[in-house]
Amino acid sequence: MLRLDEVPAQEVRSVPEFGLTQPTASQEDSMSLSHAVSMGIGPLAALGEDALKELAPHGALRSFPKNAVIINEGDETDSLYVLLAGRVKVYVSDEEGKEVVLSTMREGSYFGELVLDGGPRSASVMALEPCRCFVIPMSEIEQLLAKNPLFARHLIRLLIAKTRSLVKQVRDLALKDVYGRFAKFVDDSAVEQNGARVVPDRLTQSDIAERIGGSREMVNRIVKDLTAGGYISVDAKQIRVLKRLPAHW
Repeated sequence: MLRLDEVPAQEVRSVPEFGLTQPTASQEDSMSLSHAVSMGIGPLAALGEDALKELAPHGALRSFPKNAVIINEGDETDSLYVLLAGRVKVYVSDEEGKEVVLSTMREGSYFGELVLDGGPRSASVMALEPCRCFVIPMSEIEQLLAKNPLFARHLIRLLIAKTRSLVKQVRDLALKDVYGRFAKFVDDSAVEQNGARVVPDRLTQSDIAERIGGSREMVNRIVKDLTAGGYISVDAKQIRVLKRLPAHW
């Protein structure tokens, strides 16, 4: 099995949304794997498909259409998924189908990393757009951890970051009301576009409710009031922030 730091630079594949370009053998400043990791890109997701197959010979490439459930909560844990293309949401749900979205992930991420303890899946994962994944069985994950310290360090950092994020979510659910969680979601998600702050994802009110742990009806009321007050506008499911949201509703 190759070590990650032994993979030739030309095997590092393009990850456009992180500003990486496809290196060639003649480029002296090719993107290194360690630099990719420092930019938040998993070292496996920064590799081409041939290099991935060499690192994990029993791994397999799989494609999923939009809205496909890739992992079901409660299923047996048997593999790690490297997201090569597309976007997914990680969520939990109850018997009545009510969902809470824990996070969304883009190209360059891993999911299913709790494969390490062999327990059942703790959450479901759904494709928000067509996705392509490299699926690595648990037996090879253990070998990768033993022989590739770069991968092991990144996976540890990933688990720490997810733990911190979940602690924040629990704190917000316990200490903030639905409006407070809505305002925080908008503030955290909004980015500068053409001189204005907008939430880049086009989300339905149900989507927002799932992300903040509220009901669609409550989100509808909040959006209507903030729109009437001139705080936000909504066009084609995209929220534009017109002025600072009030501290309380």
